[in-house]
Amino acid sequence: MNNNSPTSSLPLPLGQTEPWQAAMKYVNVPFRHMGRSENGLDCVGLLMLTARDVGHVPIDNPMYGREPSPDNSAFNLADYCVMNCGPPVTRDLRVNDILLMRLKPENLPSHLALVAPYECDDPDALGMIHTYGEVGRVVYHRIDKVRMDQIVGVYAWPVKH
Repeated sequence: MNNNSPTSSLPLPLGQTEPWQAAMKYVNVPFRHMGRSENGLDCVGLLMLTARDVGHVPIDNPMYGREPSPDNSAFNLADYCVMNCGPPVTRDLRVNDILLMRLKPENLPSHLALVAPYECDDPDALGMIHTYGEVGRVVYHRIDKVRMDQIVGVYAWPVKH
């Protein structure tokens, strides 16, 4: 990470792993709906394991379908984020923020990602780590305009104990 990289939203003791660093070890883990292990993860599972790896005990609620639906009131990702992180923040993105996303304009928000640093020629660039079902694995890439337009909520790490 260069000196111009954005600051983290999570102050950690020296030597402790940051959430984005913990999440990077899951890149290329296969996608599995409702997955909660290194053998397969979905977007919630990725954040659950990342939280565990940095010493947090997040609230889990694996009661959700593959596609968001107004009829599926058992699990709402915005409510899930509030339960674990508090209310959404209204500021520029920071490393370790959790993103609530709407991947298809006609759908309800149905996806979570973690903000990470992104090394490139643009010192303000940020990346994201997330489990992407269409690719079939956990991926890390730059947050481009398409992804920015899909963000509907930003939540500050840490997940509450």
